[in-house]
Amino acid sequence: MDKGINKEFLKLLEDPSVRFTVILGSGFHQQALGGNSVLSNWGILLSRLTHSKNLTGNYITDFEEIVYQQCKIKNIEKEEPAAVVEKEEKNRLANFLKEEQKYVLSETNRFTYPDIFHSGRISDVVSLNFDTVPETMCCPTRNKPLKENSSSFKKAKNSGRESTSFATHITCYEKIEIPNRGAIRFWHPHGSIDKPENIVLGVAKFAQLASNTLRIRAHFKSSEVKGQCEQTNDLTWFSQIYNNPVLILGASMSEMEWAMWTAIVHRKRNFAKPSNKHCEKPIFKMMSTQDSKDKNKQGWFQPLFIDMEFEEQWTELEITLKEHIK
Repeated sequence: MDKGINKEFLKLLEDPSVRFTVILGSGFHQQALGGNSVLSNWGILLSRLTHSKNLTGNYITDFEEIVYQQCKIKNIEKEEPAAVVEKEEKNRLANFLKEEQKYVLSETNRFTYPDIFHSGRISDVVSLNFDTVPETMCCPTRNKPLKENSSSFKKAKNSGRESTSFATHITCYEKIEIPNRGAIRFWHPHGSIDKPENIVLGVAKFAQLASNTLRIRAHFKSSEVKGQCEQTNDLTWFSQIYNNPVLILGASMSEMEWAMWTAIVHRKRNFAKPSNKHCEKPIFKMMSTQDSKDKNKQGWFQPLFIDMEFEEQWTELEITLKEHIK
């Protein structure tokens, strides 16, 4: 493959009706801030909690170790001390992120983020990060987030009241009206600093997220209309990964991303049937120069760029999207 942007991606951009779902990782921050910020580096973020650099890189179990060590040194006279400690650590983590976010947003002339959020090309952003920097940058007047839910999880099953369940929380989105550009939905299936207690860290929360992703899929499939390629009867981040071509930006998609892999695996399985294959939309991913040239390393995704450094990829993506705005 020649160096440069994926030709299939460019072909999709030529169709003004096509809009993408972005899966956004911490590499978005790394492009603007480098690798030494709590926004761009998970290791640095967790090390702020433990004051130690002795982390394994598996942040699910690293967080469990932090909670365990805090339980040993704290004397909490409650029935569930580990749950109390976990909540405290999530609040601390959220505060670190809030402080950094406030600083970064106050220095926008100093930190240059990729300008990629064009509603004519992107309908949804599924953020794997806890911060809300992209939403706030897109809408500087954003104060109290207004969460919406257009899924079957909005109402409690028996009472018909607004549900407060975990499934309801992770299927909420924020519709950001970007000046002169239109609206984009922002989703945080891992939770966000807006509500620290729902941040997904640790084994139990990741298991709960994966389990609820299967519930979301079951509701999505139950409303599916056979013979139709796009299914939006139950609007969730899952449906938008299913319906749209996907751009994975600044995310390694490690095996720790249980919810994303649950969605992607079932998406692939659904389109494996010959009768459904024509409905499948591609998933493009930013990759290292080496991986973009090695089909054995690409796995489930197509390289968005071939043989380009990450900094070049962000710059080229920004230019390309601007050239193809409706």
